[in-house]
Amino acid sequence: MTWHKVKLGDILERKKNLVEIKDDEEYKLVTVRLFHKGVNLRKVAKGSELSSNKMHSVKTGEFILSGIDARHGAFGIVPAELEGAVVSNDFWCLSFDENIIEKHFFLKLTSTTFFDDLCKKASDGTTNRVRLQADKFFNLEITLPPIEEQKDFVRRYSKFEETNHSILTELNHQLALVKELRQAYLREAMQGKLARQDVADEPAEILLEKIKAEKEKLVAEKRIRRDKPLPPINAEEIPFEIPSNWTWCRLGVIGICQTGTTPPTAEKDNFGNFIPFVKPADISLKGINYNNEKLSEKGLKVGVLVEKDSLMMVCIGGSIGKSYFTDIDVSCNQQINVIKPLMSIRSQFLQYWLQSNYFQDSIWSKASGGTTPIVNRSKWESIFIPIPPLAEQER
Repeated sequence: MTWHKVKLGDILERKKNLVEIKDDEEYKLVTVRLFHKGVNLRKVAKGSELSSNKMHSVKTGEFILSGIDARHGAFGIVPAELEGAVVSNDFWCLSFDENIIEKHFFLKLTSTTFFDDLCKKASDGTTNRVRLQADKFFNLEITLPPIEEQKDFVRRYSKFEETNHSILTELNHQLALVKELRQAYLREAMQGKLARQDVADEPAEILLEKIKAEKEKLVAEKRIRRDKPLPPINAEEIPFEIPSNWTWCRLGVIGICQTGTTPPTAEKDNFGNFIPFVKPADISLKGINYNNEKLSEKGLKVGVLVEKDSLMMVCIGGSIGKSYFTDIDVSCNQQINVIKPLMSIRSQFLQYWLQSNYFQDSIWSKASGGTTPIVNRSKWESIFIPIPPLAEQER
């Protein structure tokens, strides 16, 4: 074995290049980001704005770490653009003995959990004042290969990183093309160009009349409340042409819509193991996670029952437009709008439409609010959707 043990104090030396801070001069201040994310400019400030009249100046290529956050991966090599920047006593500037260790090899070593653990062992203090202790740190031992092996490792690892970057770039490009292709299929589907047309298909206008009659029946049976009528679609509002046996309508026309609600959380017996309680984070374009929180039977009485084969869409925050259909009965919170399609319109078919660029653009155009955008139920129900005959939907 040509590898050998060395103390960190044998390969690293702490440098203290104190400079006097002048009130009328500007200084670059350094931050060392946690979890191996490097050394960056924090801000530029006048000397009069700084709390100390003496600080340490850093040099390009120095290894720098945060005495407070070293145990959380706050270290790195000073880049050229931060030459001459200043740091407080909480930061350690270290130079290398390059006859023993190659600095980029050491940087790779410091990006491991092994080095994080070393820094944790060398840190001490009360809960809010834990710091790296110099005597402990410099007495820690590591095992190193000969300097030429270190340089060879850095060369090989750099080539690997270049190859990996190239592969990831190409992969992201191909994934973008796949997304474009999927949207092209959806675009053609929405315009009636994906499946064949059949003059024998019952026109979608008749399907909408049947849905309207079904809703009236449910109202008469007091199973649902009568909806507020949605405004008709004017010819000049139609965004693109569709086949003659299709029809444009508003989303709320084709089913029963509702918005979720959360039972009072202070009443713990509202929650249990009776029915899944879906929240936005549980919905993805691949399915719904039913294994998180659940409501009790009592909780469902003040919650909302979402029947199997309903489609749920997130209507608040950065995930607006994310949707999927249910394959079991569930409940959901108030950040989700729901539609249960009527007269055999499949929620899976509806899901395809809702993920098209046209529909997603429509959803976001109706969002209101600043930092937390929201699409309320009435706006959601009013979005245009082209409906083909049922037989063509199946095709």
